[in-house]
Amino acid sequence: MELWELHRSERSTLSLRQQIDYQRKMTGQFPFISERVVYTKAGARLAAARLRDEAVIENKLY
Repeated sequence: MELWELHRSERSTLSLRQQIDYQRKMTGQFPFISERVVYTKAGARLAAARLRDEAVIENKLY
């Protein structure tokens, strides 16, 4: 967060989280459910995790 504060525009009053979700364009894309299971797209070793929080999932996980 300190890096954001240091390099953001002088006119910006938004925090990093607010900037990422500007006008709810990120969170409005899909509703979060209480639990999700994510797993790797490819690879020799499979990995999975159960998420119980709001989280943004990188596109290499499903």
